[in-house]
Amino acid sequence: MAYEDRIIGADIVVDKYHAPIDANYSMNVRDYVLRPRALTQDITITLPPVVEARGRFYSVIADDLDNVADVGLNRITITHDDDSADWEADVILEEKGRGAVFYSDGLKWHFGGLTFTSSMVVGAANLSEINLTMDAAGAATVDVLRVILNSEAALGNSAGAIFAQVEYSEAVALVAGLSYALGAEMILPNHAAIASGHYCCIDYEMSLGDVCDWGGGTKVSYMRFACWGTQDNFDDNAFWFTLAAAELEDHLVSVNAQTIRCQIEALTAGINKERHVVLSTEQNILRHVTNVATGDFGMHISATLDDGASEGAAGYFESIMTGVPTGVKKTFGVWTNITEAPTGGSMWNLDLGMYTGADLTGASLINQYMDMVMGAGGAPAEAYQFGFNHSGHALTAFFWASNAGAIAWDNTDPTGGGGGAASGRIKVMLWGAPAYIPTYT
Repeated sequence: MAYEDRIIGADIVVDKYHAPIDANYSMNVRDYVLRPRALTQDITITLPPVVEARGRFYSVIADDLDNVADVGLNRITITHDDDSADWEADVILEEKGRGAVFYSDGLKWHFGGLTFTSSMVVGAANLSEINLTMDAAGAATVDVLRVILNSEAALGNSAGAIFAQVEYSEAVALVAGLSYALGAEMILPNHAAIASGHYCCIDYEMSLGDVCDWGGGTKVSYMRFACWGTQDNFDDNAFWFTLAAAELEDHLVSVNAQTIRCQIEALTAGINKERHVVLSTEQNILRHVTNVATGDFGMHISATLDDGASEGAAGYFESIMTGVPTGVKKTFGVWTNITEAPTGGSMWNLDLGMYTGADLTGASLINQYMDMVMGAGGAPAEAYQFGFNHSGHALTAFFWASNAGAIAWDNTDPTGGGGGAASGRIKVMLWGAPAYIPTYT
């Protein structure tokens, strides 16, 4: 018996193939290579009896078929002789060159796509697993799995190299923990110092050709997020992304979770910048609450106004007021809340200043400028360039100047009576002409 098996096995290797044309075909155990053609009609290829074909491989590939859109589509269906255990589904070939390799274990045909139903309650179910172990240094490029879609024609609505989907459409389907359509993990080197390299779970790169003159409707992005269907519950519970296992320290995430650290790698070598994405604790407004160290800022905006710029501002705030105000509407509010009894020093609610070491000849400096533009309609009931109010303790002074030069003090007795140095005049400009406000001690 063993000798006869060897004789039969030696006949498995063939130097020819069978090519049925426009006709259904039932394979025998020696039709190891089949190249069917469907030029004028659909045809069906039936595999040989699974018991008789045990231990053998069969290659079935569409040699040719007519799938021109305007004349209809011819298909090649590969099926079994109703004798395979757990037959998954008929294989449908709709393109020239498509096919599959079939193997019989005597009970079941195994082929192409891997599909099975698992009733496992405990443990892990892996449909397919690929492991590559590198045991020698020096490999320049290593990819465990490389998938390439190479198109030489205009494709349709959707095209991709990898598609991943997890379906929970059944009413009882759910996951107890984390679920993902595409998962990526990076286990970092476990030693004291990583000498080189850039380690990331997912890497997105784009290659731009010499001709990138795309049309106006073209969109290019590294990532795209989209959802469809009923969005009510999704909108209430969804997040753009989730940062897990990130300690609230001054590293990846700030102490009070107000910024996320990123790195911007410029094209010019050596100009890589560390930057932080500012987060808001509320939706649709920028609310930033933080503890400011001595000499630092809760918010710092610095802008360079280039030579020749007629107008510019490091920060600009505008509020559009509509309707009838029921109270006070403010474009910009500055308040200082003193929560503890001060032990010394001074507290300033608003600090405005200008400083320079440049030659200011011919320049006009205005430390604070206010403008009110009112239309030609009816005049307002009240209009003020300044408004002042206080409650509680009496104010020490209407304003305070840190030195005489700050208010153009000229020590001239406004009464002509020879007042002392404590008296004088405050110089103001009214439409380009100087005027003076007298002061008295």
